[in-house]
Amino acid sequence: MKRSELLFSVFQVPVDFIMIVLAAMSAFAIRNFPQIITLKPKLYEFSFHDYMQIVFFVAPLFILVYAIEGLYKIKVTRKYWQEIFKVFVASSLVLVIIIVAIFLQRTWFSCRFIILAGWLLVVVYVSVARFILHEIQKYLLRHTSAY
Repeated sequence: MKRSELLFSVFQVPVDFIMIVLAAMSAFAIRNFPQIITLKPKLYEFSFHDYMQIVFFVAPLFILVYAIEGLYKIKVTRKYWQEIFKVFVASSLVLVIIIVAIFLQRTWFSCRFIILAGWLLVVVYVSVARFILHEIQKYLLRHTSAY
C-alpha cells in the first residue's frame, strides 16, 4: 500500500462530512429563497440552528453507511463510476432511514423539499469532491516520485 492511498482514504472521511453538511445547508438555503424556486407557502417555522442540530446528528449516519458500503476501503483500482454508484446507493439508504425516522418521530422537521434536495445535493457534492480528490491523487502519482 502506498502512502498516498492511505492519505487519501483518511482524508476522504472529513471531506465527505463537509460535503454532507454543505449539501444540507444548500438545501435549506434554496428552500428559503423564493426567487430561486417557487414552492407552496411554508407550513413550518424551523430555525437554521435547529435544522443544523439535526444535520449534525444525521451526517455521521451518512459516514457510517458509506463505510458499510465500502466507500472508505483503501484500493488503488477504484473505478470512479462504481464509487459514485455506491455513493448514490448509500445516500439513498440514508434517505430511507431519515424518512422512516420522520414518520416515527412526528416532532422532527419534515419539509419534503429539503429532504429530497438535501439527498440530491449530497450525492452531487460528495461525487464532485471524490472526483476532485481522484484527480489530485492521479496528478500526484504522475508527478511525484515520493507518492
